[in-house]
Amino acid sequence: METALVNWFIMDSLEETAVTPGLLGRDQLDWLARSLDQRPTKPAIVLVHHNPGLTGNLGLKDTVAFLELIRSHKQVKAYIYGHTHVWRVEKDASGIYFVNLPAVSYVFQDGEPTGWVEAKLRPDGMDLQLRCTDQSHKFHGQTHQLRWREA
Repeated sequence: METALVNWFIMDSLEETAVTPGLLGRDQLDWLARSLDQRPTKPAIVLVHHNPGLTGNLGLKDTVAFLELIRSHKQVKAYIYGHTHVWRVEKDASGIYFVNLPAVSYVFQDGEPTGWVEAKLRPDGMDLQLRCTDQSHKFHGQTHQLRWREA
């Protein structure tokens, strides 16, 4: 989805219903590579349900290929995912932000928030604000100011 400030790439990581790990697969990875190659100048944000699966077998089965692809395309600024029901924003060594969205209704660990994240784009990045279902939660209103890596 092309917008004024960024291109959004929404990926389907469901391999099989009622199975925990996910898979993008060669066809989607090839599509993403082609699509990024065709749009090299505008920041890109990639959304996938599954988290990186570098440990255990709970995230993306093809994490290594996926991360190699997005890290090699400097216009990719953020990878947004869910699946783990944990609210976290990190930046990897390549400068890509890994945004783990919170659960919307139930958590796997006590203390984790439920809610949604409001994103406001800027030419040089994105501001994220957590909006908790329970407005008394200690993380309600927490903000992160993401500044894009150099292209």
